[in-house]
Amino acid sequence: MVSACGITEVSDGGPVMAPLTKDSLSPQAVRAIIQGVMHSRTSVAGLGRDRRGSAMIEFCFMLPWYVFLFVGTFDFGFYAYSLIATTTAAREVAAYCSATSTTCSTGTEQTSVCTNLVITQLNYMPNVGSTVTTCSASPLTLTITYTAAASCPDGNACVTAQVSYVTPQLFPIPNALSGNLSITKTIVMRLAAG
Repeated sequence: MVSACGITEVSDGGPVMAPLTKDSLSPQAVRAIIQGVMHSRTSVAGLGRDRRGSAMIEFCFMLPWYVFLFVGTFDFGFYAYSLIATTTAAREVAAYCSATSTTCSTGTEQTSVCTNLVITQLNYMPNVGSTVTTCSASPLTLTITYTAAASCPDGNACVTAQVSYVTPQLFPIPNALSGNLSITKTIVMRLAAG
């Protein structure tokens, strides 16, 4: 039995090549043979056009940019969280001190406010945690000022709470983000009538 490519089967089941003649092949078979020969020539001669492995090379070129993007996103997220926590701490101190008249600016009360309000808000920061116990030195500073009515925005006596926090640098990026970032939030709140 002769197949389209000129291969005959013998009785033991193994294929044997039969001599090809012009009449024994169909035009489709001739086309298939020529395409097979041309493909084998282009595979050997056209090694420069082989695209296997190009995805790995492209990935290696893009990997530093992916890492930079991830690190930048992580650093920005940490900075945004620090900014929100510092603002919340200043707001809580101002609200507490506006309700307690003029006692927050004294040493004992200011230490209590620092411990109970500011450090509680910034407790999850890597450089605060359980190591910081006062609000008088870096990375955490608290300043409480009571102001007379004439100097306040709405003409009533007010309290100013200022919280400063110095962030640690998680991922140093040379020539872009170097050193620690300092966040200072100031909240002015009118004293409660009392």
